[in-house]
Amino acid sequence: MSNVENPGLHKTVISEVEKALFSIVLKETDGNCVKAAKILGINRNTLNKRMKEYFKDYPASNKRKGEQFRQ
Repeated sequence: MSNVENPGLHKTVISEVEKALFSIVLKETDGNCVKAAKILGINRNTLNKRMKEYFKDYPASNKRKGEQFRQ
């Protein structure tokens, strides 16, 4: 592993894991971002920010309680 010189490896791994985790939780909550954020233990705004980073088609207007995102 000493030959690996990718300084972004940690960020890449974390983002891939988060993408999968967020997708699973949002699917289980029928796209309800408020419920998903609560299950994940993060702020709804943090979930929305990361979802916008990971998924280009994530709704920018998804800010009101109860609005849903479905993939």
